Amino acid sequence: MGRLDHRRGSAPCRITRGWKEQYPDVDVRRVVIKEKPARYLAELSSAASLVVVGSRGRGGFAGMLLGSTSRSLLHSCQCPLMTVPGDR
Repeated sequence: MGRLDHRRGSAPCRITRGWKEQYPDVDVRRVVIKEKPARYLAELSSAASLVVVGSRGRGGFAGMLLGSTSRSLLHSCQCPLMTVPGDR
């Protein structure tokens, strides 16, 4: 499995700060995976209602909307997948 990063200053923690208080019935797990993220997220998706991933779209073509992780998850995710574009 990949290595996880749960630091309070990580991007997922900054972006979702305050959501737990605003939506207490929604279970949110913030996970940053540094190695083989698509495989690890696909495994986690079996117990999830929704997987949300960011996409920087750093593929070979400037116009690509999906990065390699989100593209791979389209085929392996076991629940609905939401891909959110990064800052451009």
